[in-house]
Amino acid sequence: MSKGTFIFSLDCEGYWGMADLIADGSIPGWRSDALASTYARLVGLFDSFEIPATWAFVAAFVHTPDEIRACSYLTEESIPYRGADWGAAFKSSWAAQDLDGWLCPEALDLVRASGGHEIAAHGFTHLPLDDTHTSEAAATREFDLLGMFWERRGIRPRTFVFPRNQPGHLARLGERFEAYRPPHQLEVRRESVARLLRL
Repeated sequence: MSKGTFIFSLDCEGYWGMADLIADGSIPGWRSDALASTYARLVGLFDSFEIPATWAFVAAFVHTPDEIRACSYLTEESIPYRGADWGAAFKSSWAAQDLDGWLCPEALDLVRASGGHEIAAHGFTHLPLDDTHTSEAAATREFDLLGMFWERRGIRPRTFVFPRNQPGHLARLGERFEAYRPPHQLEVRRESVARLLRL
């Protein structure tokens, strides 16, 4: 009997995964110390069973506070998405000096030190990159900052995982990555049915 293949792919994003949905900036259990502890347990678990995984990191999530301070894109500039600032909740937390849940650079350090795992990219700020709601200029800025971040880290991710599994701006993607994780088949089917029914 032949063996099957099972792939673990984890989206590592903290609050960035729902930056546009956070009102008060706090979700129980999502504090940075809890996130770091969870990543340590996950890495240990995968390593103990010798299971390689793909860890797709949002670059802003694994920034240090000093790196954030040096990045006006995150602290001052508006990140346009659907008529609002994608980074508004983060800027509010930054002003309040409460970055819990937004940053966990230890997560990347743990995965990298473990070896044997794939480190993938999951956007710079988790800004959805669908062609309809994200301009070419905004996508270009995200991809450029993403490239600079990984270069500083000395890591060249080969795989890109689209934020919210919404593919777009594929021409820019091909400049830096060899592959991307396509949307889950169920999501593709839902999208196709909605398109057929014009929902």
